[in-house]
Amino acid sequence: MTTFAAMFSLKEYIPYYKRNLKVAIPVVISHAGQTTVMLADNIMVGHLGAMELAAISFIGVVYMVGMIFGMGFTLGLTPLVGVAYGEKNHEKIGRLFQNSLLMNLVSTIFFASILLIAGSFLDRMGQEPIVVDIARPAYYIIAWSFIPQMIFFSGRQFAEGIGNTKIAMYVTITCNLLNIFLNYVMIYGKLGFPAWGLTGAATATLISRICMAIGMIFVIFRLDIFNRYFKFFKTGGFSWKYIKQLISIGAPISIQTGTEVLTFSLCGIMIGWINGISLAANQVTQTMVSLTFMIALGVASATTIRVSHQLGEKNYVGVRKAGFASMHLGLGFMSISALCFILFRNYIPYIFTSDPEVIAISSQLFIIAGIFQLFDGLQAVSMAALRGIADAKIPSIISFISYMIVCLSIGYCLAFIVELGAVGVWLGYIAGLGLAAIWLSLRFNKKSKNLLKKISI
Repeated sequence: MTTFAAMFSLKEYIPYYKRNLKVAIPVVISHAGQTTVMLADNIMVGHLGAMELAAISFIGVVYMVGMIFGMGFTLGLTPLVGVAYGEKNHEKIGRLFQNSLLMNLVSTIFFASILLIAGSFLDRMGQEPIVVDIARPAYYIIAWSFIPQMIFFSGRQFAEGIGNTKIAMYVTITCNLLNIFLNYVMIYGKLGFPAWGLTGAATATLISRICMAIGMIFVIFRLDIFNRYFKFFKTGGFSWKYIKQLISIGAPISIQTGTEVLTFSLCGIMIGWINGISLAANQVTQTMVSLTFMIALGVASATTIRVSHQLGEKNYVGVRKAGFASMHLGLGFMSISALCFILFRNYIPYIFTSDPEVIAISSQLFIIAGIFQLFDGLQAVSMAALRGIADAKIPSIISFISYMIVCLSIGYCLAFIVELGAVGVWLGYIAGLGLAAIWLSLRFNKKSKNLLKKISI
């Protein structure tokens, strides 16, 4: 059976859709909740002016690089815990979590330092001086918020590894509601607070992320369902054996996720070379794309959980079907979002701004965004399925080639040599994402077929 025949033989996948969605829905809500805060940030800040919207875009493209590299290390815990959970090996789960806390502490200190140092170079990235001046104070506040955000990620990846996706959802929703309320108060100066503008949005984000970290720690260490794992925590329980396993999976995932986001960040910086109006338009489109992608990312997170559990149970047929079922779900949702982007491209920008130049450019970008939605969803889920079977090194190379080489080179040539501007950069996205989606899905098809051969041995 070919890859695409396997992907679209739907009837036999219905039970897998149900199981995957049961795990995915809380993760989708959690991811969508985080993006909703970003959406609220952009809407509220966007109405302050085009340059403020450009500034929040600039902050995002710089911060996201460090954040995603750091988060990638925490993602290595989920498939390892998932396989151990399928094997019902509680001691291994506890030991993995204990050792991941040490590894995440080291990576948090490292990446937080990089983010803080990067703040000194904001004025050397080719952006308009007014954008940098507005962005700098808020950037440092956001950079400090990386530390509590990593604490939250560490707890979330552990809980999701054992199939509990609801805890992160509840913590995220609660703290995101707090974030939106604080945005309103601190950006516009309500309830006796001064109007801090973009700095107020950053402060609200810092407070909410501190609350997320505290909430996740409290829940995990107080609920009885986790006690059977914590009893294996012990002094001197740190082991190079487990740390090596975590690094062997986490480091390639960090490179893969970081490479993808670094590419988008570099593309955002390139668009800033054009002018602040183009950067603001890019931010409008990227915000909506991020909202839909977080839903695909939720399905992807569930895919890693489901595939790793099936692998731990040595259910290799289940590994294959769980992976392809998620590809169906991801493609289905992203098809709907693509259609919405194209049909409503002339109306969506008004949510963020009334600037006619920003609206005109953003309307063009939404057409391209609609097309690459399909590739973006497929590559995210395919990558997650490979992650579930602990295949991370080759996919990280695929990501590097697709994004850093294909996407950036084509985007730069179309934007500045062919002079298509921001549209050219976004056409580069399509090239890179398309290559990654096809390559990764073909790899999962091959790897899952190889696992099926073990059944006949």
